Amino acid sequence: MMHFTWKQLKDWIVTPELEVILHPSRRRLQWLGVLTVGGHFLFWWLWTSVFPQPYEDWRWRLLMASTGLPLIFQPKGSLAHSRSMKWYFTFACWIQLPFFFVWMYFMNVNSAMWMATVAVMIVVYNNLTDWRLATVGLALGALASIVLAQSILGYWPPIPPEHWLVFSFSWVFASLLAFSSANLRRERLRQSLTVIGIMAHELRTPLATMALIAQAIRIESIAKDHRHEARLEELATRMEALSRTINHHIDLQMANARYTFLPASDELISARQLVTKVIEDYPFGSRRERQCVQIVLHADFCFHGSSRQFTQVLNNLIKNAMHSLKVAQSRHEAGDLRIELGMRGSVGRIQITDKGIGINASQLKLIFEPFFSTANETGHGLGLAFCKQVVEASHGTIMVASEPAMGATFTLQLPCQPAPSQENSHHEVSPLSPA
Repeated sequence: MMHFTWKQLKDWIVTPELEVILHPSRRRLQWLGVLTVGGHFLFWWLWTSVFPQPYEDWRWRLLMASTGLPLIFQPKGSLAHSRSMKWYFTFACWIQLPFFFVWMYFMNVNSAMWMATVAVMIVVYNNLTDWRLATVGLALGALASIVLAQSILGYWPPIPPEHWLVFSFSWVFASLLAFSSANLRRERLRQSLTVIGIMAHELRTPLATMALIAQAIRIESIAKDHRHEARLEELATRMEALSRTINHHIDLQMANARYTFLPASDELISARQLVTKVIEDYPFGSRRERQCVQIVLHADFCFHGSSRQFTQVLNNLIKNAMHSLKVAQSRHEAGDLRIELGMRGSVGRIQITDKGIGINASQLKLIFEPFFSTANETGHGLGLAFCKQVVEASHGTIMVASEPAMGATFTLQLPCQPAPSQENSHHEVSPLSPA
């Protein structure tokens, strides 16, 4: 029972990714900036004119208000969930909420008004950022404000027991509400992804019907009229290929939808066998598409992981590369999609390079984020997040280098060991030729 309880707590508290900005959007951050600037000036006026407090300083208020300006005047096209915005949002919230409010509480000799203000601040802070980040921020902010107040006042400012009670009550219930909301958001996401998986699975029924129709067309062409046999055979082949392609993409979507619930695996995988098998099974739209792929084997290696998951990883990367190539050009030449295998020391490398449309620099930093997609009309934004999750589960890294109109290179680096046989070093392998 204790093991189950600890695993449950780990899944709820330790495992989930930090949501630095809750419900991030450019407009929401701008409104937060407006409230920050206007709120500090409003409360400066209230605490000096309407409800005078022992201590108030317009210079501190001006400094705190200025932290809201970057939220208001964001560059056009900036993203609310970018890494730089997450860092700034975390800093701005910390310095003006736990640090500044607790410091003002001490400077106002623990007044009842500021005790209530700090209690409200605790609730607000937990609703602006992840409750775990808010807890750490409150502790660090309180410590820093105590040190600053002690250096100014010359003594350690005491906190009355009844104030401790109010602060503790505010923190416990704010944390519980935030924790509950976070789990509710994750549960809704889990349910949505489950529904997507079920819907995708249900598509197999009409696809199976398509395959049956293709077989009927072939039988009809053979049994009756031989004049149209070639044409009917071509239609049947295309229908079967379409069925295989859609089934393949359904498999990808279902695997990607489960990217946050990956089962652990420790198989020993041959990089060469993995890549060769993926290329053999991939449902290319035409022979020319298949011939544009080149596999360059510098050295084979073995690594630990799930062969099924890494098959999905390579399928995702190849699918993205083929889409990029189709957008960039109508004809495919040999080498337009190049897969290189090699190793240096104890690190193996799988590198997938395409000559497609490339990726904008502003998108490179976000490309592995869940639900971020460069294909706005067709992308679901889970494929590369799934890839990152799988590679990191095997203690590896995935990186991307790209420039617009210059193609893209995805590099998987994995802890590895040499393959049993290395006679094939520096041997180029074509998926359409015997290896």
